[in-house]
Amino acid sequence: MYFSLPLNNLKPINYNKMLAELDIYRDTSRLESRYKKLVEKAYNFKYTNSSISDLAAYKAMRLLEKINRIKFGY
Repeated sequence: MYFSLPLNNLKPINYNKMLAELDIYRDTSRLESRYKKLVEKAYNFKYTNSSISDLAAYKAMRLLEKINRIKFGY
């Protein structure tokens, strides 16, 4: 009752393509630019409107956690 796969139909694994796709996935430049904008917004509203500043800082912290998860894989 065991089924076996035909071994003559196996294709070689293209590791370069896999690594390129992984690099695209791990590219965080867009997220990092968004993080910098949020930090700058939080700093600019620090003294004029603290609620906007706090919200921007909170979003920046969450985004930084996401960036670190992508970069370091945890």
